[in-house]
Amino acid sequence: MSIAPVYTLTFIFITILLTYFYTKRLESKGCITFTYVGIVLFCINFFLIISWSFFITTVKNVYYVALLGDNYTATVVRFIESESYDSDRRVHETMYQPVVEFTTKNGNVLQRKLDFSSSDAIEGKTYRINYNKEKDTVITLGFVLVLKFVAAFIFTLVFTFLFAGAINYVLGKEMDRYYDLLSIVGFYFFIPFLMIGFNLLLIYGAFYGNDLPLFVTGILWFFVFVLTLAIWGYFKMLQKGEVMPKKKRVHSGQLARKKDNRKKKKKRKKK
Repeated sequence: MSIAPVYTLTFIFITILLTYFYTKRLESKGCITFTYVGIVLFCINFFLIISWSFFITTVKNVYYVALLGDNYTATVVRFIESESYDSDRRVHETMYQPVVEFTTKNGNVLQRKLDFSSSDAIEGKTYRINYNKEKDTVITLGFVLVLKFVAAFIFTLVFTFLFAGAINYVLGKEMDRYYDLLSIVGFYFFIPFLMIGFNLLLIYGAFYGNDLPLFVTGILWFFVFVLTLAIWGYFKMLQKGEVMPKKKRVHSGQLARKKDNRKKKKKRKKK
């Protein structure tokens, strides 16, 4: 996928602009600070775009599976080979993209590529797929699709909050409300979402995963039971207000003194 140069230049320009206004509020200024902040903001902006693109694509796939297309059982008939380099082991590895064959409701026998590659090449293996005739697209069903959706949602949420925090700081707003909102979202939404999501993945793996030995299935259900108790206990703690750290109340007089001190510092800097 090629990206037009105008988008790349716009992205770099916005990142440099944000870096300039961000470092303007910092006490320590200089080339090293500017470079460091620029790299951090560049990564946040870059991964924000990537995560949103991945999240939108995953939501589209879930929409197609839920409302469009038909589900089939497809069999691997051949593979498309590609070379990849493993930097950790410093070896070249051959990856195999499965090509599956399935019969539609109209009796047509089709062959299509799946949307992933692996190091295993096992012909005859079966996959549950969703085939959209109008768009001629194939989506692999099962654990992979659920994991993609959860991962895309988490990364999108994290980088959106980081970007919002950077924008608030650049605009010169007080960060107390942002930190409060971050705490609320983290303790009341993000952590419960991870716990419930992981529990649902375990349940999904126990019911719809590959054939597992009896003791492995027993271990899965044991962790489901323990995690369910943990989720229940966490929500009980949320109701009692025992999860979020209690903030010290600041009196109006203290707030006024803080504002006066800030004004005095600004005057000294101007002099």
